[in-house]
Amino acid sequence: MFFLLGWKDFKRTKGINLLIIMLLVVVFLTAISIVSAVEEKFKKYAILSEYLNKNGVYLESIHLAKEAVGVEGNNELLWDEKDVKEYLPNVSDVLSVEVIWESFVIGVDAEIAVWCYSSAVVESLDPNMESGRWFQESDMNSDMLKAVVTYNEDDLKVGDIVTVGNGLNEVTQQVEIIGVMKDKESLFYTDSMGDRHQDYRDCYYTYNYEAEEHKILMIIADEQILNGEEREQFENFNPRISSTGFFKQMCGPTILTYDDSVSQEIIYQDIEKLNKYSMINTKPLLSKINENSWDYIFEETHNYLPVFVCVFVFVIIASVSANAITVKKQLKNYSIYYICGLPWKNCARISLGVACITSGIAFGMVVFSICFLKLTGMIANIALKFGPWQLITCMVIILCYVLLAWYIPLGIVRNTSAKEIMTNNH
Repeated sequence: MFFLLGWKDFKRTKGINLLIIMLLVVVFLTAISIVSAVEEKFKKYAILSEYLNKNGVYLESIHLAKEAVGVEGNNELLWDEKDVKEYLPNVSDVLSVEVIWESFVIGVDAEIAVWCYSSAVVESLDPNMESGRWFQESDMNSDMLKAVVTYNEDDLKVGDIVTVGNGLNEVTQQVEIIGVMKDKESLFYTDSMGDRHQDYRDCYYTYNYEAEEHKILMIIADEQILNGEEREQFENFNPRISSTGFFKQMCGPTILTYDDSVSQEIIYQDIEKLNKYSMINTKPLLSKINENSWDYIFEETHNYLPVFVCVFVFVIIASVSANAITVKKQLKNYSIYYICGLPWKNCARISLGVACITSGIAFGMVVFSICFLKLTGMIANIALKFGPWQLITCMVIILCYVLLAWYIPLGIVRNTSAKEIMTNNH
């Protein structure tokens, strides 16, 4: 009944209620934007959190080597995760990327870069796909080498079987494209021109098709190459099988984890062992990277909070004040409801119904707008989405607004009698 009477009141004062709806839309959008931004930052941290919470070290290198690089330079470098674990037996997990230099795809004019990801990186990442899919466990034992590529203008498509060549050695390898990522996805790599933060941000690089001047990135899984080693497959990507294959160099971000029983002294000994022949820019312990990551997330949340509080307080005060004015104008109608048998104090619940209707309409408009813009791709690369945390935040806002919008009219009704209203309007 109260919602029915509230709907009648809503229609009588639709002008001011539309203003309240617009104000609530502003606070919902502000809240959703802030929660989405914080969630996006936390999501990137969460991808690596399993490893950042372990005992270990983060390395940012130009190259990692086990011996002095000589004439046959590729033979002295660390090639992949298997090579690292053989060279440093105490290492448990390896998150790394190897660059295959001077690569190209035969018959494709676009410039191509080829990376190999360690198994931990492949399992951790889950980029959004333009078409196709990310790597699956079934791919790791396939006889055809699989690859995922970054967004491109139809140079490489899902299902294409292409031949990768190399400008240093006259060797080739057939590769099947199983997925095309969306543009501006964050990948495991380090921006060589970017700032260093010594937190999880140093592990990510946003691959922008336009900024990269239409250069395409091809990613291959190390695990598939290693699984094919006994069958002597993919030899051009595995220097243990062929010394005349592609030039493979481990560089950029590398995370090495150890069992908790391994002391920091042993970790530092491993770093010194790598330092002897490698070129390493930074080597903080994972505990420091993890601590800095949490500090950054909390700092960003703290920076957003004042903006949201200011907008929230302004909108709530404006909306509740407008609602109180509406109630003042509706007191005559409340007295009529009283004559018809509605208890006078219960008339304030009509205002509660109006508040629920206005907040519900505003909430529905925001959700519909975000879903529509996402479906049409108009905000595809903007960190604005609607999920569980956004829903909880909006429900808290609605609860605060509805309670205040009901409490103030309740005070007005309590301090006014139906007899007084009818007398003054006689």
